[in-house]
Parts: sequence; C-alpha cells; structure tokens
Amino acid sequence: MIYQVYLRSFVDGDGDGVGDIDGLRGRCLICVTWRVDAICDQSLVSVADGRRWLRLADYRDIDPLVSDRADAERCCRGA
Repeated sequence: MIYQVYLRSFVDGDGDGVGDIDGLRGRCLICVTWRVDAICDQSLVSVADGRRWLRLADYRDIDPLVSDRADAERCCRGA
C-alpha cells in the first residue's frame, strides 16, 4: 500500500505551523500499523517558483520550508 500525504499540512513536528519531516517521523508507527509499504509526498521537493505544482527546481532537493536532506535521510533510515 502506498500512503500519499501532503507533508506541509500533515503533521507539524517543530511548532512553526508547517508540516515537516519530524512530524512525519512521529507518525511512522501508525504507518507500520496500517502496513504501509511506501509514503508518497510531492511537497518535499524544491520548486523553481512559488507555484508549487508547476516546475521543479531539482527533484532530488528538499524544500527548505519542510526540512532538509539530513532530516529526510534520517526519516528514510528510521522507516
């Protein structure tokens, strides 16, 4: 099963009002309970402009509003 989330509104882990990877890591146990095989989220990637759904700046980069590459790697290892 693939569980799709919009991370920016899913769970706020650091209290700044924007969902982030720390919030997602806090919900990983729920995903395991639901037997989720993968988590999909488009809001992680960095965009070229403010129109988040139109142009990717770099599909390998993390949007600084939600986290950074180190947090994403920790989340993947923990999952």
